[in-house]
Parts: sequence; C-alpha cells; structure tokens
Amino acid sequence: MAHFLSTVDEPSFKNAIEANKLVKVCDISSSSDMSGTFIRGFVHIKWPSMVIRDTLQLKIILKSLPSDTSSSLNEITVYLRGKYADDCEQLALKDFVWLFSPNVDLAPKGKSDDHHNLLYMSDEFKTGPLYVLKSDKPSRSTGNTKRPAHLLDIDPSLMNPSKKAEAHSILYQYKQLGELRDGETANVYGVVKFFKPPYASKGTDFTCLVNLVDPSCPDGFRCVMFSKEEKLLPHIRTTGDIVRIHRLKVQTYQSNLQGVAQKGLSCVVFDGKQGQPFDARSGHRNITFTDNDKKTVESLREWTVQQTDMLDKRTICYLNIIQPSTHFDLICQVVGIAEVSQHSCTIIRVCDGFQPPANVKRALVDMQQFDQQLASMVEQDGYFSDVFAYDDHSVTAAKLKPGQYICLRNCHAVVIESTSGQDEDNPSSQLVQICLHKGTAYGRGIVILSETDDNVMDLKKRMWDGNGRKDESQEQVISRLLISNSDKIKFSTIEDIIEHPKVPGVFRCQAKVTKVFPSMSNEWKRFVCSRCHYGKNTACLVDDDMIGCRAGGRCDFHEDKLFYIYLTDDSCTLEVIVCSDDLMDFVGGNQQQNNDESLTKRLEAAASILTSRNNHNKLPVIDCLLKSYSNVVGVIRYRIFGTVLIM
Repeated sequence: MAHFLSTVDEPSFKNAIEANKLVKVCDISSSSDMSGTFIRGFVHIKWPSMVIRDTLQLKIILKSLPSDTSSSLNEITVYLRGKYADDCEQLALKDFVWLFSPNVDLAPKGKSDDHHNLLYMSDEFKTGPLYVLKSDKPSRSTGNTKRPAHLLDIDPSLMNPSKKAEAHSILYQYKQLGELRDGETANVYGVVKFFKPPYASKGTDFTCLVNLVDPSCPDGFRCVMFSKEEKLLPHIRTTGDIVRIHRLKVQTYQSNLQGVAQKGLSCVVFDGKQGQPFDARSGHRNITFTDNDKKTVESLREWTVQQTDMLDKRTICYLNIIQPSTHFDLICQVVGIAEVSQHSCTIIRVCDGFQPPANVKRALVDMQQFDQQLASMVEQDGYFSDVFAYDDHSVTAAKLKPGQYICLRNCHAVVIESTSGQDEDNPSSQLVQICLHKGTAYGRGIVILSETDDNVMDLKKRMWDGNGRKDESQEQVISRLLISNSDKIKFSTIEDIIEHPKVPGVFRCQAKVTKVFPSMSNEWKRFVCSRCHYGKNTACLVDDDMIGCRAGGRCDFHEDKLFYIYLTDDSCTLEVIVCSDDLMDFVGGNQQQNNDESLTKRLEAAASILTSRNNHNKLPVIDCLLKSYSNVVGVIRYRIFGTVLIM
C-alpha cells in the first residue's frame, strides 16, 4: 500500500531500502523480474484518477534521477490501481516516489506518451509498498541539513516541473446537480437535505443514502453510495453539511435520475455553517483541496443560509421532556455500553445534562465499557438513561466509545407494560423504553458528533455550568482520558509521583490548575533541541553556538508547540509539560483538522479554559495521564499524554 512519509528516517522505509536493490529505469524490460527491487523518481505528470473495469486507476509518469539512468530513457509510465490509487489521490507534481517490487508490462504500440515499458502497482499483482515524500517535506524531521545517504543524489533543480507536466496537472471539474445526465460519471458538490447514516446492506457492503441540493436542483438529487469499509462513506453529521463526491455514476431509477457511487468512491464532507473552518471529514487518508474547492464550499454556505426551509427539519428532544409513543432525535454523551447478544441488542447508557422522569426504563445490567468519572457523576443523581439499539443499530452501537457525543436519530419512546398499572390520561404513569428500532426509515441511525458541534457545545454548557445538573460551586473537571483501560490506572498524589523511584513511570493524577506558562496560546510556539530538549522562543542559533548542546556539540532545533501547566493538590505542586502530538490530542485536534485556522482556535480555547475560574472562583481541575522521563543532564521531567480538554 501507499505510505506518505513525514521523514525518511521512518524505520519501515529505511528497512525497505536496505532490503531491496535499486533498479534503473533504462535497465527495465518486459521480462524483468522486479521482486526484491525498487525504482524511484519524481512525479513528472499526473492524470486524474478514473474507474476502469470497476477498479480505480491513477496514471503517473515518473522522472528518474540523473544517477539512475545511463541513456536518454529517463521516464516511465506507472499505473496505480485499487487501493494504491485510492491512497495516492493527493499525489502531486514534484513528489518523490519509491516503488517496491512493481509489476512490468510492455507498453501498447502507437502510444506516444508511454515509455517502452509500463509499471503496475496493484494488489492483483501482489506488488510491494509505495512510499511518497511530499515535495514540501524536509528530508529529516529534526531540521538537520545533512541528507540521508539514499537522498544525497537528488538534484533540487528537478523539483521544478516542466511545462508539459503543468499542462497535465488537471484540476477536477465539477457539475451542478441540475446538469447531470443519464449514463455519465461526474464529480459533484451538494448540500445535504436528508440522509441516512451508513448501515450494513443485505450484501457485504455498507451503504449510505443522501439527498443533495444546490442552486440548480432545489428539489434534491438522490445519491446511493456503497463501500466495503464504513469509514469511506460520507461522514455526515447533520442536514446542511456540504458533501463532495468524485466519480458519481448517474442512472435512471424508477423514472428519476439518481447517483450511484461504488468503485472508486471518494467523499469529503464540510461543515455547512458560515465562518466554520474548512476541516475536511473523510475516511480517505489523502484528499485534494484547492482554492477552487474553498470557493465552492464558501459559495454553498452562503446559499444555504437562505434555504433553511428546504432542509429536513428534525425534532430534537431532551431526556427530561420525553413523551410516550413519540419519535425524536436525542443528542447526548455516551456513558457506557452493554451488549445483550441473545436479543441482538446493545444498550447505550447516555446523558444530556437533564434528569429523565422516573417512568423512563433503565436496564438492570452492568456496563461492559464505561467512563468511570462520567458514570460516577451522572449515575449518582440519576442524570442518565438507557437506549436500546436493536439489530443493525446494535452493531453500530457496540463500536461506540464512552465519552463520545452522538445523535440518536428517530428514537422511539415505546410504551411497555407496567406492573403498577397505567393511566392513559397521565403519561407520566406509563413506563417507556427508548428504542432505536431495526431499519433506516426517516434517517434512523447513530451519528458521531464533533466536540465543537453547536448542539454538543450546548450540552456541555448544561452539564458543566449547572443548568442541567452540576453544582457550579464544585470544582470543574475539564478533561477526560483518551487511552483505553486508563480507568485501571490508580490515582496518585503529586507527592507520590515525585517520590516514585523508577523512571520512566506512568501515572494518573487529578489536580487543580494553578498556572499556565506562557498564558497566551500565541506564545506556545517554541524551537526545541531534539537532543537535549532545550527550548527557546526564536530560531536564532548565535547564542547556542556559544553555549553548546548539553548532549554535546550543537543543538539540533526543530519547531514545536509546548507550554507548562502547574498542578497542585493537598500534597504538593508539580510542573508538567504539554507538547508535540500530545498537545494535538490535548486540544482535540487530528491530522485532517490541524490546519492553521482550526488549530489556532483550539489553542485559544484551551488557554482560556485552563486559565479561567467559574462563578464561585474555583480553580479548574484536570484529570490527566503523566509520564516521567529523564533528560540528558539527569533532570526528571513530567509530560501529559493521552488526555483531552473538554471544550
């Protein structure tokens, strides 16, 4: 499969280079056995991917290094098929590529753009891995200017594509929904009018149905999508989201046009609200997003503001106002999960900040997975309810994780028998059970929500500001743990952590945040030595040339983000550091969302939460995992990991 390198120091890549032999393009023939070998080169020309015989295919031309050729033949055509093509959707001109154990074929006669022989990377030929170093990536993540041995002969001048290559760098063309015609395959954008969350089809695939609208098609265009992997279907959270679909086949169904996406499906979803970041939600690791895409999304956002009556309206209910025999959507947080296999049912224990009435049934089972902290808070005062998810929804529910925020669409408050008798004129006397029945009628299903979703933010406010249940005179626990089974790690006092004799060590701590340094998130950018971990605010190396690295020689700086938190409990005070990937987890970011705009907002929100107090002047409390380590001069330090702020 394809692997995009963050650095050429990655062990799997270095091992592959050492275990295989480099072959020059000019030495390849149709009879060559390429097993145990690799070729390398720059992406010189790239064509848009397309579906050929039900398989996604991407065509590129690689240009060899001068050191890899001894003749005028310095280019070769490569066809990436199936998963290789899917993984390389974001491949760009000037990217450097290594192909291991490719399959060789003779180019068809009469094709002037092919170069004697063709290479294929495809599962059907059992070819090896493909590695990509993006043209904007440094050769080493540490910032060291010395190049690894297998990159020494790469001429930087080759990074400039030719005019011919620029001509073949074709942008994706999109059609409006009203322009689609029977029998064509097109790329489209649309606003979600109605959708059914992904569910298992009667075959082996997962499927998703969505009705899209745009200015050319206000009545809606029905799209049905299939995929072997549920994560590759569109990650729609609500109506009004904007969906981009590549390679949508248009066909007639029951006298109406509809779109079908299956082989080569590529979906990306954006928040439809104006002013939101352009965070792309997709199951594909690599996607394209150009300035033209940004303009299209912004244009649809502006149009959607005036079209609210067109979108499917949902009835959102709260646990404290549930009425018997009604259908509704429930936005809540997962407290725990319990599977009841003999009934094809999964019980989801949830809370939404309100206390449900006594006539809402709760299951007499032990939760197999649960958030200990959350469960202890909501179960003590009865601020939770159980939702019974049946059949296909049982499978989806079993995959949920405690702490996630979800929308349960088309729940049913089913009236069940009560041993105490029922008074039909008094709904509160009727015992009800919240169910998610089999099927997908009316969009029934489970949708995982973002922690920045407007409805989720309202839920958090109810839970933590006292409007629903929590007494604000108590300390606020402002974080939760990301690591599975972390509830098995016993709490330690700060004094116990400091006195622990072994390094490294892993601890769980709950303590008050007394200080954050620096206090402003725009000051969290630092330059850190990868050898001695010395950090500073500027990239100037003059002073460090004079002082020298504490590990010997000169400091090797790279840009990072870090800050310090001062924690205190009844025993002691401790300085801990938050940095690198742990900082990304801490502010709730991920690889797809960490663009500058989104990350800046998250960092600002984190700084505000950590330095604020509630209306009773109580310090925020953090529940976190800590790891101790010893730096090169023997000083024991502590860093936070596996922890996320509740924002």
